[in-house]
Amino acid sequence: MGTALAFIAKNAQIIGAIGSVVSGVAQVRSSQAEQVQYEMKARNEEIKGRIDAVNYKMQGAEILKNMERAMAASTARTAAGGLNPYASGESADLINTYSMKTGIGDSGMARTNAMLALDASKRNASQFRAAGKYAVQYGTIAAIGTTAVGLGLSGLSGGAPTSNLAPKTSIRPLGRP
Repeated sequence: MGTALAFIAKNAQIIGAIGSVVSGVAQVRSSQAEQVQYEMKARNEEIKGRIDAVNYKMQGAEILKNMERAMAASTARTAAGGLNPYASGESADLINTYSMKTGIGDSGMARTNAMLALDASKRNASQFRAAGKYAVQYGTIAAIGTTAVGLGLSGLSGGAPTSNLAPKTSIRPLGRP
């Protein structure tokens, strides 16, 4: 036990420097792991956007099917009532025109929602990727700072000693040699 303490005391600067370097490397690895998490969030966001877009497209297709059913039912009822179902300006024609206008409008809205869902997911994924990139950059900068401070405290930085910062020259009054 005593020899271990003597070894640590004798090599404290080197041990401190090694600890600083290991700490810096750990910070870089941590920021890289954070970047991987952001990339996974970005991919999940893109998948979510695609799923939402498909759901909106399916909704639009269902709206068009319902419109077609309503128009077919109106045409069949008109024909069953003894009227011309294809006569222009008749009630069946007006009902079918209204059904078509509403169905196409709602279908277009679903198509627009699909495009918006894809755009929003791409935008969010891009933000997650940027956050991952900046996490690595800031983690690297922090690691460099931690390592530099640790090396400075251990005295292995190679810089001027910090204990004697006063200038070694004396200040003389002006005009006197």
